[in-house]
Amino acid sequence: MTNSDDIRREVLAAAQELTAESAALSEALGQRAAYRARWARNRGENIPERLAAELQRVDSPEALSAEVRDDVLRWLFTRSPAETVYWQKRKSSSFEAERARYRRARDRLFTPAFEHAVTCLRNRDTSGIEYIIAFMEADPWFFHSGYLKQKFARYLRGVQITAPQRDRLRAAVLEAFKKGRREDLKEYVSLARKLDGPSFREGLRQLVDGADEGTSERAARALAACVMNDLPGQDLRGGA
Repeated sequence: MTNSDDIRREVLAAAQELTAESAALSEALGQRAAYRARWARNRGENIPERLAAELQRVDSPEALSAEVRDDVLRWLFTRSPAETVYWQKRKSSSFEAERARYRRARDRLFTPAFEHAVTCLRNRDTSGIEYIIAFMEADPWFFHSGYLKQKFARYLRGVQITAPQRDRLRAAVLEAFKKGRREDLKEYVSLARKLDGPSFREGLRQLVDGADEGTSERAARALAACVMNDLPGQDLRGGA
């Protein structure tokens, strides 16, 4: 049977690869969309002023910043969701190769064993929980990863976890709070209440007092959730 350390190494390596391939795919997609925007500008189509100015400024759409390329994708989707899909899927050997690398990386993370662990945890069976905890620790970034993290955080709130597993999740949650505003952090705040403990609260207080404003705010919300455990009949620590 695969042990915990092996699973952690396997998931971490696959998660890092998938994060890198996701970034590369986003870069390629943004470049393709930027070329579409330049084509629209040259045809006299109405495009946002900021985007038009940036396209005028640079020699090639490839030189646009990632932020501006994101603006391009939003503009395309606003004017025509169907066209956005068309430009995303339009054939290009380099783009197709990048997409194939992304898919292979995704398959290396979401193995049959991993998928089985997700199914088990959804049904409150913790036999494969090591895969989920390792995923939360690795904190990969890819398309829809935030939705998965929200789902896993909800599943973890509904099961019994061991003290070592609790410590690992505490560390993962504290690290996540440092990484900026994310939708999945709403569920992390709720998970924090289950993970509550003296050392965890101290870690949250350190983030509240010594981190940037955004991190401080997120940690404060989690700390407030933990304090609710002190109310009569409201203690959710360790309970399923």
